[in-house]
Amino acid sequence: MAKNEVNTAETVEVETTETQNAPKSTRGDLFKVSPYNMFIEKGFNHRTNFGDMEALEAEILAAGVLVPLKLRKMKDENGKVIDDKFLISAGHRRYTACMSLLKKGLFPEELRIPATLEDKSVTEADRLVEQVNGNSGKPLDPIEIASVIMHFIKKINMTEEEVAAKLGKKLAYINEAKTWHVAPTSIKRHVQEGMISATTVLTALRDNKKVTKKTPEKVFEIIEATVKTARAAGKTKITKADLLEEEKKHNSIAILKKMVFAKGVKHFNPEAIDRKDAFDILKKAYLGLVSEKQFENFFFEKE
Repeated sequence: MAKNEVNTAETVEVETTETQNAPKSTRGDLFKVSPYNMFIEKGFNHRTNFGDMEALEAEILAAGVLVPLKLRKMKDENGKVIDDKFLISAGHRRYTACMSLLKKGLFPEELRIPATLEDKSVTEADRLVEQVNGNSGKPLDPIEIASVIMHFIKKINMTEEEVAAKLGKKLAYINEAKTWHVAPTSIKRHVQEGMISATTVLTALRDNKKVTKKTPEKVFEIIEATVKTARAAGKTKITKADLLEEEKKHNSIAILKKMVFAKGVKHFNPEAIDRKDAFDILKKAYLGLVSEKQFENFFFEKE
């Protein structure tokens, strides 16, 4: 076995960046190898969004694998090369499509996939750079890039400045990407499912930090509430305007809570919340369009 634990074909991670029309590798002579002799190193491939695998399977079924996979020789725990066993450096998506076709009985068991061997000089850091900058198909999304950057920092022990230089990016790019490392899983899922764009999330975080001083946790809470409201209304995507509307609601409720505690719960009129114009009054209070006296008369009983 290789020093790094690897996945079997049944539990393989897949990626969506290598496409059938990608440029062919020039690193090494072309040869063919059984996909059963290929393995994916756990923790190496940071692609989590699979993409349209059915379309790729159909293309490979019709024309075969047109772009060779890039492989490196597999080694055991003592560093000795294992004959005819390879780790995949590039081509995870094509490999996974082939394994799927084999399992479906659409490809013969003796199938061989074209491949080239990776140069011996290539390092782990080089492979990570290629995941971010060298993909010819769909680029990694911000969440996947954040995963790569944390790999540089946590597993290769590189500084943020070194990572920025290695990727050819500014330090601000690295810091922004790290935002996704601390984001809740649900927020990441909303982005990858297209419910909200990464730009909208990052803009909300930046704006709130500068203007309203809200914590990231509070911003994420507002995003979750906005997604819930949007789905209830049958919407499939939320915008910055939707977030602002939800934020107004949260701010108005915060105003109401503050006044409730200031005046005392015994003076609060709970029936006012159920009135149709309650939210409208809350919004107007937030925008400063109603006086404090009008607000009190609506939500509080006379003392």
